[in-house]
Amino acid sequence: MNKIQEHQVDLVASAPENRLYTRATKMVELGASIEELMLECELPRAEAELLLNLHRK
Repeated sequence: MNKIQEHQVDLVASAPENRLYTRATKMVELGASIEELMLECELPRAEAELLLNLHRK
C-alpha cells in the first residue's frame, strides 16, 4: 500500500502544471523576483505575487 501511495505522489508531482509551480517555488526560495517568475514560468503577475507571499520567509 505504501508503494502505491508513493507512486501516486510521484505522478501528481510530475504533472506539467505541478512541475511549473515546483520550479517557481524553488525560484522564490533562491530569491527570484516577480518579473523573473512571470518570465521564466509564464505566470500572471497575481500568481507570481501570491507565490512570493506564500513562500518567502
